[in-house]
Amino acid sequence: SFIAKGKALDDYLLKQLIQLQEKFCEGYGRRRQKVSIGLYRSSTLSWPLHYKAVAPESVRFVPLEGDGEMDLSEILATHPKGKEYAWVLAGHKHYPIFMDASGKVLSFPPIINSDDLGRLETGDTEFLFEATGLDEEAVNLSSAVFAQALADRGYVIEGVQVQYTDRIVATPVLEAQRIIVSVADASALLGVALDDARMKRLLGKARLGYADGSIVVPAWRHDIMHPVDVIEDIGIAYGFENMGSLPLTSYTVGRSTPLVAACDKARELCVGLGMQEVFSAMLTSKELLYDKTCTPDIGTVEIKEYMSETYSVVRSWLLPGLLSVLSKNKHRGYPQHLFEQGAVTVLEQVGVAKTSKGVKGAGEGGHTVAVDH
Repeated sequence: SFIAKGKALDDYLLKQLIQLQEKFCEGYGRRRQKVSIGLYRSSTLSWPLHYKAVAPESVRFVPLEGDGEMDLSEILATHPKGKEYAWVLAGHKHYPIFMDASGKVLSFPPIINSDDLGRLETGDTEFLFEATGLDEEAVNLSSAVFAQALADRGYVIEGVQVQYTDRIVATPVLEAQRIIVSVADASALLGVALDDARMKRLLGKARLGYADGSIVVPAWRHDIMHPVDVIEDIGIAYGFENMGSLPLTSYTVGRSTPLVAACDKARELCVGLGMQEVFSAMLTSKELLYDKTCTPDIGTVEIKEYMSETYSVVRSWLLPGLLSVLSKNKHRGYPQHLFEQGAVTVLEQVGVAKTSKGVKGAGEGGHTVAVDH
C-alpha cells in the first residue's frame, strides 16, 4: 500500500488508472484470485485501516454503482461485479472486508469498492493504493508497479506501514534485485563488441543500473529472472536491426521424423473434421495437471525459480489444458470441438526427462477423440 499525492486527477488519468488496475488484476492477478487492487480517497479516511474476515451478513454498505445498502452475500448474488467474481470466494464461510478506524467500509475485496470512500473522482489530489492477495510477492509487485507508474506521472509516493500478525512491513517494497552479467558474456551472446561504458549506456536506456558487472534491477521489473533477460534488454537498446548478419558456417538438409509426420496428418484430420486448434502454454501448474483432474503425478518436471505458481511446471499431458479452455468457455454455444498438438515432458527418473509429441482432442464435456503421446 501507499499514498500518492500530486496534481488533480483529470478524466484521462482516471481512466488510465482504472484501465491499468483492471488489466493487472485480470492478467497477472488471475482474475482477482491472486491479486486484487483498490484505489481510495485518502483525505477522507480515518486511520488506522483494518483488513479482516467477517460473516457475510454482519456488514452492510452501498457498493460502487449500487442502488442501496447490501450485505456481502447480497452483493455476490445481485451486483454485476459480485456475480462476475463470486467464484473467487466460493466455499468460504467468512469474507474479507477493508474498513477504516471509524467503521466505514472502503471495499469488499476482491469484489467491489464502496460507493463512499471507494469512489475516486476527477479533481482528487490524494489517494490510497492498496493490494490484497494470496501471494505476498505478487502483492508487493503490484504496489511497486503502480508506485512507479504514478511517480512517472509526477506524483509523490508516501509509504504505509502494514502490520501482519507476526511483523510490520513498510510498503511499497522497492528493494532492487542485483544480477551479475559480465561484459564478455553480453558481447559473446549478442555478437557485439561492448565495453563498460557502452554497456552502462545501453542499460540506462532500459532503466537498469550498472556498476562493475552488477546490474541493478528495479522492483517493478519482475520479468527479469536471469542474466539472459538482461542481455536481451541490452540487445533491444542496441537495436537488433543494427546487428550485421553472418554467413552460414555449416549446411545441413533436414526432414521431418515419422512421429512429426504422423502428428501433422492427425492435425490435418482434426481440422478437416471441423475442430478448432488450441495452443496452450508449455508451462502450467500441478493444480491444473493433477488436482483438478483427480489424477496422480506421473512424473513432473518442475521449474526451480518460477515467477508464478501458474507457470511452475512443464506439462506432462495435454488434456488438462483443453479442459481448462472448455471451463472458461461454458458461456459459448455447444458443441465445442477442440484439439491440441504439442510436446509433453515426463520425468522418468531424477535428472532424466523424456519429451514426446502428441495430439489430444476434446469435444463437449471433454470427450477424447485422439491420443498420441
